[in-house]
Amino acid sequence: MIGFILRRALLLIPTLIGVTVIAFFLSHVLPGDPARLALGLNAPAEQVAQFRRNRGLDEPLHQQYFLYLKDILRGNFGTSLTSKRPVIKDIKEYLPATLELTVTSLLLAIITGIPIGIIVAINRGTFLDHAMRGLSLIGISFPRFWLGLVLLLVFYVHLDVYPGLGRIDPNVALNHPFPRVTGFYLVDTALDGNWIAFKNSLNHLLLPAFCLSLSALARIVRITRSSMLDVMREDYVTTARAKGLSEKVVVVKHILRNALNPVLTIIGLSFGYAMGGTILIETIFAWPGMGRYAFKAVSNLDYSAIMGVALVGIFGFALVNLTIDVLYVAVDPRIDYMEGHRKG
Repeated sequence: MIGFILRRALLLIPTLIGVTVIAFFLSHVLPGDPARLALGLNAPAEQVAQFRRNRGLDEPLHQQYFLYLKDILRGNFGTSLTSKRPVIKDIKEYLPATLELTVTSLLLAIITGIPIGIIVAINRGTFLDHAMRGLSLIGISFPRFWLGLVLLLVFYVHLDVYPGLGRIDPNVALNHPFPRVTGFYLVDTALDGNWIAFKNSLNHLLLPAFCLSLSALARIVRITRSSMLDVMREDYVTTARAKGLSEKVVVVKHILRNALNPVLTIIGLSFGYAMGGTILIETIFAWPGMGRYAFKAVSNLDYSAIMGVALVGIFGFALVNLTIDVLYVAVDPRIDYMEGHRKG
């Protein structure tokens, strides 16, 4: 297991290098002049030229890339043209908000999607099965930005039961301050025992997390159902029932456990989808996370910020995939990591 983790960690290095190459060259072929965007359209030509020299923007593209790669190895992600701060500081500020939103949405999808998938698999062919399959198809097909706008219109504008945009009400943050230890407001307020701020943060989190979780929930339901139906046809399931084991034991121990690997795979993929989907959700709900930061970076051709977001995204996705691979062996001991296949 340790050897497998080390091998996967080493494979992460060329992956990150490849991502930096693709993201760097794609971001630099976008139309527009970052120097003009940073200084203004009326800035003197001498000032614009000096800005380009200071940022290395007048160098050939391949030299700019190698200079950037050299800075990354020294822990320098550059300075954001938008915020005028080091990109690493911006990431430390915005990343916890995105992780809190993404993790919460994924937990919602998991704790509801797997039980629903089990129920519809057990009740295959019934009205409940057909209804849940139809709803899961709708959940996958719904545009998340449209759903977010509808939810805001209903619960915030008309019913006035949603507290508002952002992560917490300004007056609650002012009157009930709490230390930012982890950057996760639910965790920080709970650690501080500040239950007023905790409740307010939770209320702000529910709608965007629900919007972000809907497509992942639908995928988990469909994969859980499909995988369980495949396992139900196996001989060892028939043998377990013939031994007189209770249906609960057969479902949990013999069917669900052997059906979990595809579910774990879709959970890992859903994390990547959720990270990408935060751009729209954070913009709609004014959530101060990496999604809004990335949107501003692209809008202003902020190369350093774009690259920082890309690196954080691929590194997080790779860590999640590594975690999922490690969980495979806990679920299915037949997997042989040294040979890369199941044991017979």
